[in-house]
Amino acid sequence: MKPDILVAPRLYEPVMTMLEEAFTVHGIWEAKNQSEFLASVKDKIRAIANFSAFPLKRDLIDALPKLEIIACMSVGVDHIDLAAAKARHRSH
Repeated sequence: MKPDILVAPRLYEPVMTMLEEAFTVHGIWEAKNQSEFLASVKDKIRAIANFSAFPLKRDLIDALPKLEIIACMSVGVDHIDLAAAKARHRSH
């Protein structure tokens, strides 16, 4: 059974292919309703694969109780709520 990850936004096709081979990929860009989408996958997601075009805010991080890893494929981390990520690390 492959681990479940959240991908936001859709990444370059070669990267998506590699991720889909190794993980069960849930693409948040496909969601018509982000809240409903997150509610349906929240207990599965262990990691987020992200690119700087998609902000990772506290509400998203907090909505994923099993989140362990945020993988960012970009320069810098100013689009990630680092305080929320650090708080997650301390509380789990």
